Amino acid sequence: MIEGTYSESHGQEAARVALEREHPPTALIAASNQLLIGAMREIARQKLRIGTDLSFVACDEISLTELAEPAIAVVERDNPRMGREAAQLLLRRLDGTAQAESVALGTRFIPRASCAPPRPGG
Repeated sequence: MIEGTYSESHGQEAARVALEREHPPTALIAASNQLLIGAMREIARQKLRIGTDLSFVACDEISLTELAEPAIAVVERDNPRMGREAAQLLLRRLDGTAQAESVALGTRFIPRASCAPPRPGG
């Protein structure tokens, strides 16, 4: 994991750093739509083929993930529910009726051609 802001520029820089390691990853996961765009920019700059040279997964279903060539696998989250749960947790904390709590929300993996077995020697 390479931490930073949720921006296209960070997505590109994080992908560059990861892909230029001595032992680069065989797969990348972009945790936001902005990171997705930046990472795709860097993958294209390095002339890597998604689904062949590198597996690639995004978070959240957006038009780009379905229309990319190849289509990009997605971890689908319920963002409206995530927002409601976060707001409720915050409100309970602010009014003093609750201690810190966590909520686990389900996700669904949508496999697509952007995922492939690791390349030999990867």
